Amino acid sequence: DEREEAIGRLSSGLNVTISRVQGSGSLPADEVLERVYSRGSAFYQDGGEGLILVKLADGELVKVGLPAPFNPWAWPVVLLLLAVSGSVLALSLIFVLRRLDSNLRKVESVAVRIARGEMSARVEAGEGTVVSRLAAAFNGMAEHIQRLVNVQREMIHAVSHELRTPVARIRFGVQMIEDCQGQEALQKQLDGIDGDIQELDELIDEILTYARLEQGGPVFSLEEASITDIVKQVVAEQQIIRPALIIEDEIDEATERLAMADVEPRYIHRAIQNLVGNAGRYAVGKVLVRCHIDEDHCRIDVEDDGSGIPEEEWEKVFTAFARLDDSRTRTSGGYGLGLSIVRRILYWHNGQAFVSRSDSLGGARFSLVWPRKKPQELGL
Repeated sequence: DEREEAIGRLSSGLNVTISRVQGSGSLPADEVLERVYSRGSAFYQDGGEGLILVKLADGELVKVGLPAPFNPWAWPVVLLLLAVSGSVLALSLIFVLRRLDSNLRKVESVAVRIARGEMSARVEAGEGTVVSRLAAAFNGMAEHIQRLVNVQREMIHAVSHELRTPVARIRFGVQMIEDCQGQEALQKQLDGIDGDIQELDELIDEILTYARLEQGGPVFSLEEASITDIVKQVVAEQQIIRPALIIEDEIDEATERLAMADVEPRYIHRAIQNLVGNAGRYAVGKVLVRCHIDEDHCRIDVEDDGSGIPEEEWEKVFTAFARLDDSRTRTSGGYGLGLSIVRRILYWHNGQAFVSRSDSLGGARFSLVWPRKKPQELGL
């Protein structure tokens, strides 16, 4: 009948024995029957075989045999599967380790080449390789080392050149002292020597500052400070140094309200001071310092009414010891380090320094732009 067919299909699908209980001779003990009629099903054993007795909705009883226990003959199959899986895993591991060893040997080879002085050597590792991130970090370190070595070479060459002039003047002044025949002439030579020593001191200070900024930067401790106060302080200081010029600041009301920003005050002061001092050396009569601050950024523009800088030289001026016009630079002073220091200070503030032409005064316009708040406070 239909029930018999359904039981047969269910038995085949579940891979268990299902049979209908027919006649009193196939019934289990009374206590099993009591559990079946009270709970709907009961587990019991018959001849060492585990069975489940189930009462259907119409009261008919059905016996369900449990699956046969695991056959011991299957162990060789399991062991074979484990052996095959282990072999595949071992081969995969050997492949990965060989690839890793090959990539590490590439890194080792490049490290040896760099140690021998081949500073342009780099690790070639494709995207997604096991050591791709290590290779990228290694190449970044190599580029940083190469840049530091180049900076060191440039500084040694440039410093030896820059030191010659004041040292020669000091030597000449000492020789002239021997021939001085009056207090006035002697004092003139002493003042000249003192000025040359001051020039050497300024040069050494700029060299040390530049080297500190290039070699990874100082330990910047950003703190909240008033940018407008720093601008006004620099303008006042430079006006005293250069009384023949008009040095003014231009700060709007909105900027005054947003004056507080996260900076390293000493270095931002140094950057603005270098720009204003540089503008003062080339200005004819006026230097203008504009300060604009909004919710996100700070901007300082230092403009002068000098001859300006040719557009093709705008990037070169930020190179250490660069001189666009050697005779003009020597007349006005400076060593070609001030603007390099400015750019590195802005770099460590996550900002930029660049130059253009002043629309209002006609000379050069140097600009500083950096975030008003620390990166973490901006949610970056």
